[in-house]
Amino acid sequence: CCIDGISVYARNPKMCMLGDQYPLEFDIKACQDVCDVVVTTTLPSGVSYLRSEPAARVDGKTLIWDIGHMQCGEIIPAKVWVKCECEGEQCA
Repeated sequence: CCIDGISVYARNPKMCMLGDQYPLEFDIKACQDVCDVVVTTTLPSGVSYLRSEPAARVDGKTLIWDIGHMQCGEIIPAKVWVKCECEGEQCA
């Protein structure tokens, strides 16, 4: 689904163990030429943020990437490393 010129595809691990660190992976894809791209995600309450690539601005549980201009077909991969703090399903 292409909304406002971009699509975001997310991949979460099938399972993580309590206390483990794991990556959430995102592909940000431009469906058309776009300017001023900003992507946000909200982390679930059962994880703590460790780091991200590219670096995201962190506001509580919200991560914000200021991407800027993207050309049609361009894909920017992003990873967020989190630590599992409780049992249960966790997804961003």
